[in-house]
Amino acid sequence: MTRTRTRPAGQVSPSVYLVLGAVLIVAVVALAWLSTAFYRGLFTTTEAITLELDRSGLLMDPGSDVKLRGVVIGSVDTVEYRDGSAVLTLAITPDELRKVPSNVAVHLEPTTVFGRKFVTLEMPADPSPSSLRPGSTIDGGSVTVEVNDVFAKLVSLLDVVDPQKVNATLSAVATALAGRGEQAGTLLTDLDRYLAQFNGSIPTLQRDIPKTADNLDTFADATPEFLSLAANVSTTSDTVVDKQAQLTAFLVSFTALGNTGEDFFRNVKEPMISALSALRPTTALLARYSPQTVCFFQGMSQNVPRLEQVIGGTKPGLNVQSTIIVGQPEYTYPNNLPLVGLDDGPNCRSTPVDYSDPLPPHVQFHDGSEAYTREFTAGELADSPLLKLLYGPTFIFGR
Repeated sequence: MTRTRTRPAGQVSPSVYLVLGAVLIVAVVALAWLSTAFYRGLFTTTEAITLELDRSGLLMDPGSDVKLRGVVIGSVDTVEYRDGSAVLTLAITPDELRKVPSNVAVHLEPTTVFGRKFVTLEMPADPSPSSLRPGSTIDGGSVTVEVNDVFAKLVSLLDVVDPQKVNATLSAVATALAGRGEQAGTLLTDLDRYLAQFNGSIPTLQRDIPKTADNLDTFADATPEFLSLAANVSTTSDTVVDKQAQLTAFLVSFTALGNTGEDFFRNVKEPMISALSALRPTTALLARYSPQTVCFFQGMSQNVPRLEQVIGGTKPGLNVQSTIIVGQPEYTYPNNLPLVGLDDGPNCRSTPVDYSDPLPPHVQFHDGSEAYTREFTAGELADSPLLKLLYGPTFIFGR
């Protein structure tokens, strides 16, 4: 006698679960591929524009933004070096390309002092009636002064300085700054204030420095008179007469030093002014958050033993216990509108943390998210747009 096994009413076949699982995997892979494709601009039509410069500077890589009036209109496709010049290929959307006049000015600027560069197209005072065409070439442009330009100018000066003395000086400075983050922040604030006042004296300094060489030549011509005057001094004159050759060479060397100093300050004045001006926002930000530096390193030091237990400290591998939690319901309008421009000043956030509390409190930032403000019921969490999309609106509540 053959028995026929019947499936209870309402029970889903295992093959259905397999099909649903396969569909879910394919959907996730497709979403990931589409996200990557949209990010890389595979579905965006662009036109190529060539930009030729004497140099592109540091950190100018393919993928950097191209901006017009602060709005991104394209990206850098390639960066090449041909015949002593930097050649950049810009990929710009056709709609935006028609808005760019043919006499547009080009600047390469960094996001920060040490940040990645981007291309800025600046509208001229008298824009040309004709716009750029696909395949057009833009000649010339300016590159923002970089810190390495100042360092390059310093090399000529460091050539005449004893490296051992420089090393000893830098070691002493490093020792003096160790453990004095707050004092360093105060020093940077005072230095920023001093440099702001010093900028007004730059024109006077530029006028006076070239005159130094003429004065040194006058001193060199007056060396014999100085030696005659020194000969009339008893003990001191004897010493000066015995060392007059060395003294003469020493005084004459001031001429070379003056010429070197004149060339150095003439070449470095503009990069130094630009570098100090670019550093002003950074120093102001570091000064504002300097009280937070101490507690940051205290928290890092406190977490080292705990990280050793997690990653290869007690035994090889990654030692964690994890689970998957149900996410919070979606944001709602207008309850969760994002807030921008928040003034969240330096705050240690209870650092170092008291690990005797197994559940440290959540820090609620006033950004409009209102996360973790209350506990949600199972019905609210089950009413998820993703579950409705995958299984239909009656999958959970229709059973």
